[in-house]
Amino acid sequence: MSADELDLYHCHKCVRAAKIVGVEWHATPKVLTLIGGQTFEVSAAWLDRHSPSPGGYLVCYKDGHQSYSPAEAFEEGYTLIGPQGEQMIDVALTPAVIAEAYSGRNIVVHALCSAAMFVGWRCGLGKHSPEGDPDWNADWHNVVYIDLPTGQVSWHIHDSELPVFSHLPRYTGKWDGHTSAEKTARIASLRTSALEWQESNDQQETK
Repeated sequence: MSADELDLYHCHKCVRAAKIVGVEWHATPKVLTLIGGQTFEVSAAWLDRHSPSPGGYLVCYKDGHQSYSPAEAFEEGYTLIGPQGEQMIDVALTPAVIAEAYSGRNIVVHALCSAAMFVGWRCGLGKHSPEGDPDWNADWHNVVYIDLPTGQVSWHIHDSELPVFSHLPRYTGKWDGHTSAEKTARIASLRTSALEWQESNDQQETK
């Protein structure tokens, strides 16, 4: 039996986590420096087992187990739902809940595409990169790309949602390697960049 023949599961556990910005291998006790400057004590055995690197995540589970996750795997699998100290709860992601969440997300993506096309930013429907990636099901290989002034952003679209984006042209560019966190940062900084772009465009038109 191959991995592709195993049953498919969707993870819906809640964890506590923080990005690691430094690892004190030779300190006593051993500590991780987390984003924001806080430190977290770990054992030498934990360091040897996980070999954490700055940029990855310390992950603490509800049963007390502590682990490490590389940045890309964590950021694609988890979304922040609460601040430090908030009670940890289990979220039941039923198919109906998941479908509703993606439907709401796609409405926002569709609106952003419309705005992007209105102001002349490149936007289109492309394919997941690399092609044939076994980590993504074939029915999720559609990707909406937008080239914002702050950088490229993208969203995977299920086959069933393609009619919503049928008006988009084919995207001829390539994925620039951005992570989910980088996408969020590019969108967050869009307002300032968009205003600067509009001012520059207005100045060109008055010349």
